[in-house]
Amino acid sequence: GTSINPLLRSAHLSMSGHEVTLYIPWIEPEKQNTIYPAQFSFQTKEEHALYIFKWLRNDAKLPQAALNMKLAFYDAHLHKPHNSLYAMGETVEQIESLERFSLLEDNFTANKMNITSALYLPQIIVLEEPEHLNWYAYRNGAQSAWRRFPFVIGIIHTNYVVYARTESVSRIKWINKILQPIFGSLKAYATLGISRWMCAAHTHA
Repeated sequence: GTSINPLLRSAHLSMSGHEVTLYIPWIEPEKQNTIYPAQFSFQTKEEHALYIFKWLRNDAKLPQAALNMKLAFYDAHLHKPHNSLYAMGETVEQIESLERFSLLEDNFTANKMNITSALYLPQIIVLEEPEHLNWYAYRNGAQSAWRRFPFVIGIIHTNYVVYARTESVSRIKWINKILQPIFGSLKAYATLGISRWMCAAHTHA
């Protein structure tokens, strides 16, 4: 899924000599059971980061990437009707001053991370699902990521237009059969327009 694509992209970029910070959603512990399997629970961001680094080393077989890259978290919540995670407030706009987690050399067995809050000014930002990240974002133009950072790239993963076109409009089958082709097309056009707007408003390319 889209959670794995950004992680592996970040891993390979970090092994190519780039300084990489992967910025991912943080869900409060009491709500994690609605998303993660029962055996997974992270009480702190540090625990969550350590699990990801261990996954890179043990499952993805990318130990150098686990040592090279850093992780940061933005607060998010699960929107149950869409079964999707959405940011709670700003994301990229606050990355300059966030805590970033990294491993100390070969520190996979210790439950301790290196944490830095030093000013971070990335030259390139990659937004995975740029439209999704900004559905509910509101900020003045000067605070938008594409105006504050040199180059912001958007990578689209999900075809929301198809979702909108095929989504049911009624639980009653015969009503849905009549109305869905009409409202589905209208929703598809609206979703396409909003998606293009979000991408143009928050990315350079």
